[in-house]
Amino acid sequence: TAAHCTRDSRQRPFSARQFTVRLGDVDLKRDDEPSAPVTFKVTEIRAHKQFSRVGFYNDIAILKLDRPARKSKYVIPLCLPPREARQEQFSGKRSTVVGWGTTFYGGKESTVQRQAILPVWRNEDCNQAYFQPITSNFICAGYSEGGIDACQGDSGG
Repeated sequence: TAAHCTRDSRQRPFSARQFTVRLGDVDLKRDDEPSAPVTFKVTEIRAHKQFSRVGFYNDIAILKLDRPARKSKYVIPLCLPPREARQEQFSGKRSTVVGWGTTFYGGKESTVQRQAILPVWRNEDCNQAYFQPITSNFICAGYSEGGIDACQGDSGG
């Protein structure tokens, strides 16, 4: 998840007991989904030690669940790249973002999970197009013409 989702506005970490994780949910309004969503308690939150809300540097956290999750058509593990991986290895590849965020800036959040496939940029190119420094701990993805992207509420997956 995103580290900024694990802290309050004064940067104090939330307790793991305040979180649940629901895997396999696609439509937040349906109770009869074929995906058979499963809810987990969170037992531990590990936010990146160098997370900074200013600039959202190192904005990543790992949530430890109270039991193992079962892989399914709707629950797919996310494998983190090896520590020695470099951003350049991802440039030109396609990335997927998912969430229930707004479908336009300032709009209502979606009740159905949405996804976008985005091209990954070289950070040097992104730095020329973006208003804040893009460092090596970012992966920059999107379309230069806009229109398809993640939005508010998609943070944290």
